[in-house]
Amino acid sequence: MDSKKETVTIYDIAAAAQVSPGTVSRVINNVGYIKPETKERVTQAIQELHYVPNRAARSLKNNRTNLICLAFPEADNPFFFALIGAVQEVAKQHHYSLMIYYTKGSPEEELNLLNMMNEKIVDGLFLINFNYTEEHFKAIRRVRCPLVVSSLCVSPYGGNETDNFDYVGIDVRRALYLSTIHMLKQGHRRVALIGGDKSIYV
Repeated sequence: MDSKKETVTIYDIAAAAQVSPGTVSRVINNVGYIKPETKERVTQAIQELHYVPNRAARSLKNNRTNLICLAFPEADNPFFFALIGAVQEVAKQHHYSLMIYYTKGSPEEELNLLNMMNEKIVDGLFLINFNYTEEHFKAIRRVRCPLVVSSLCVSPYGGNETDNFDYVGIDVRRALYLSTIHMLKQGHRRVALIGGDKSIYV
């Protein structure tokens, strides 16, 4: 291989591993059956030649980016760190990478993100604790990638069959009411609520 060549391609990998470019592609994308010894040769060639997949080219060919975006408003809320870890773990199991978008709770940043989604920069989007205004939901309805909206608490939006997004939310008031009723039925009469910073929502 020409040492002056800057970019290693699957054709270089194929030549080094003595297989077809199609076989290299199947190994990289984990598609179809490949003999273990063949897969080992291709993997070794990839490592030796320091091959880096061209995500942009693959996206154009497959119309997929293998990226999922998770957008959240607060960097100092421990709840979100556990959430990010869980989403990333499942994403990795399905060969997706996770992109984090920190909105700082700004409605302008949130709308900017929603508008970018129509540029097909990711394959899916999680929206956590947005400023769910009518303007936001107009932008959400224009999004074409799979979308999950979460933590709305009590809201007229979400959970409807006509929505173009999936919804995960908790009716906090209802949950507190049922918890209190349960404790009262158990005979408890001095019931207290211990909360954290009122400016932090989960």
